[in-house]
Amino acid sequence: MSRAIKIFGAGYNDTDNNANIEIKIDDDVIHSGEISTTKQDEAGPYFGKNDDGYEIASWVEDNAASTKKLSIKVSEGFFSYKETLTTLIDGESTDNPELRAVHMYKDDDGDIVSDPNTNVQLDGAPYLLDLPEKHRDEIFGQWDIIVQKGETMTCDLIIDEGQVHFGFLKVKETPTSTSFEVDTGTTETSYEYVSGGTVTTFDDSVFNIANFEYDNSTGSTIITTSEDHGLSGEDIISISDVTLSYTEDGETKETVYSTP
Repeated sequence: MSRAIKIFGAGYNDTDNNANIEIKIDDDVIHSGEISTTKQDEAGPYFGKNDDGYEIASWVEDNAASTKKLSIKVSEGFFSYKETLTTLIDGESTDNPELRAVHMYKDDDGDIVSDPNTNVQLDGAPYLLDLPEKHRDEIFGQWDIIVQKGETMTCDLIIDEGQVHFGFLKVKETPTSTSFEVDTGTTETSYEYVSGGTVTTFDDSVFNIANFEYDNSTGSTIITTSEDHGLSGEDIISISDVTLSYTEDGETKETVYSTP
């Protein structure tokens, strides 16, 4: 099974010329040349944080955990490296199907962070985000890495095996030791619990589901587990293989729900 890994970013220049960059993965060039460029004088601390960027380069590989050496060299303009994402397994289409994080982890504060870049350096020196003191509590996850003309950024790119979900659900309330509430989104269709299903926490603890009460008008779902779950508000979980029933054209049908 394979998947496509995609690098997203954006080019900028203070002239009318396009930015020009070279991207390597483990010393193999996967992009070299001009990229679409926005005219911009300079990059400040918050530069580009709210921009999504666009796909700059991609490659296809087997579904396996790995750590690769990423190199981005800028010869004209400057470049904002935003993120690296993966398609679903066996989804290496160039049409940009649904994308997921390549690496997520829980930081010291218990927050779930999507950031695959470690040992980030510019021209061999550690890359440090220089924010004013009053903004340092806002540093969270992957910030844009700005590479100026003549600079080369390198980092270790951590890629996890499997499909890492952005779609983990956050626990809202825990009414009892065996129940908790999450928001699974609204639909026009009402669903009833039939059987099965598991809950997986971010640290890979797994609990069997005994009941699944879904309010399609609000998106609120109360999940009952067959044993104490040990969860609390703000914890992160995913749901797998819950069989639900619904009515369509007067006929009762079944579907299987898992966290998107």
